[in-house]
Amino acid sequence: MMRMNKPMTTAMFCMALLLGGLSSCTTNDVEDIQGGGEQDLYEIKDRALGEYLVYNCSRTDENKLPYEMAVAENGKFYLNTQKAATVENLYLVKNDAQIAKLENAGLATAAVKIVDMDGLQFFTALKTLKITSNSVERMDLTALTELETVEMNNNSVTALDLSQNTKLIRFRYGGNSAGDTSTKLSTISFANNNVIEHIYLKNQNLQENGFILPSNYAALKELDLSNNPAAPFAIPEDLMTQLTTAVGVVADSEGGGGEDGELFTIPDKAFGEYLYYLSTDAGKLPQGLVVKEGNEYQLDKTMAATVTAVNVAKTSAATSELVTAGLETAETPIASVDGLQFFTGLVEFTATSNKFTEALPLTGLSNLEVLQVNTAGVGSLDLSGNPKLRILNCNGSTKSGYGTLSTINLSYTPNLETLNLKNNKLTEINVSNLVKLTELDLSGNPGANFKIPSAIFNNLTTTKNKGVEAE
Repeated sequence: MMRMNKPMTTAMFCMALLLGGLSSCTTNDVEDIQGGGEQDLYEIKDRALGEYLVYNCSRTDENKLPYEMAVAENGKFYLNTQKAATVENLYLVKNDAQIAKLENAGLATAAVKIVDMDGLQFFTALKTLKITSNSVERMDLTALTELETVEMNNNSVTALDLSQNTKLIRFRYGGNSAGDTSTKLSTISFANNNVIEHIYLKNQNLQENGFILPSNYAALKELDLSNNPAAPFAIPEDLMTQLTTAVGVVADSEGGGGEDGELFTIPDKAFGEYLYYLSTDAGKLPQGLVVKEGNEYQLDKTMAATVTAVNVAKTSAATSELVTAGLETAETPIASVDGLQFFTGLVEFTATSNKFTEALPLTGLSNLEVLQVNTAGVGSLDLSGNPKLRILNCNGSTKSGYGTLSTINLSYTPNLETLNLKNNKLTEINVSNLVKLTELDLSGNPGANFKIPSAIFNNLTTTKNKGVEAE
């Protein structure tokens, strides 16, 4: 899940302004949009996104957003999350023609491409999203369950989870023909998108078995997978017959769309049964990802490579759900996630409140951005293969018999923004390369308070920096 900074209420925001000595608000002041009650405001960190949203609130055409849904204050941009939840169409295109319009309107970021779409998660009624010709690197669509159309040609998203967008009809994400493969998709799954009619993925980096069709493709009419490394892709013959546009694909006379993926027997029954539940009854992972053969759970390695998010937490709420669903291992903590190494497209992994006795196989997960394994008995972490990691939550458990970290090497994770290693056994730590760090909690470790470089310390959010002090 995208990291979300904490929403603030309008009343709180205006009080802060008053305390700062401001005697009145401008036409964009948050106080003016308070209306009859408090409204949640969320800071948009990407300035190009924030200014574009503010501009769209003043438009008079079909791309107009609700009045003061987004506001600018003291050089920052804020989103009214209540108003965002009513929006059905969002237009944020940055092609040459649109940049010229934005420049004429006086936007400082007119020619600056949007990189981070954090804040999009609040547009829960959204049906149409157009972000063509930006440089978006990450985007979470899982909360946008009403989404029908996505147009995002020429961006830099390398992993995308469409599992919750079951109403999706049209999807266009063509890559730049001259772009670096590190800014393109290598895998994508439409397994849950059973009403989709149009898929355009030209010039991506889709590998063999990296494209998963809808489990029911009866609605699909247009498909373009051209200029991908594995093109032409074999698709079922009946699908080929129904398509009106078929580029970068060939008919598989046997109707299989390629060979079945190789299966891996998951050693840990609690892990296997959890994944099986998520890919069957819960519908949160692609159907067929895990199959049950007797008492064994087998993972389809090809399909696993297309998954971007896995949550196998055993919190009280999660355990209650598993008990209700009748899982035999509902209350059994996972000890090993052997098999996770095949989820090579994984962006987020959550396994809070388990009891690992084996090291997590993370080194092959080069797309991993979020790792949440609080109170899970983690005794060691090899992050050498996770250069994109932004969020690491690994609180140690205070329970007897649980592993904790005594050392950690963070030299391979320069993109970390949130680091939570509370209640471990650390006596020393080096965070000097973590220049993007804004949240840090090292409290409850023997070495706390740790001395860290002043430049790193001064960049921290004051309410989040615990167990550290400036050198």
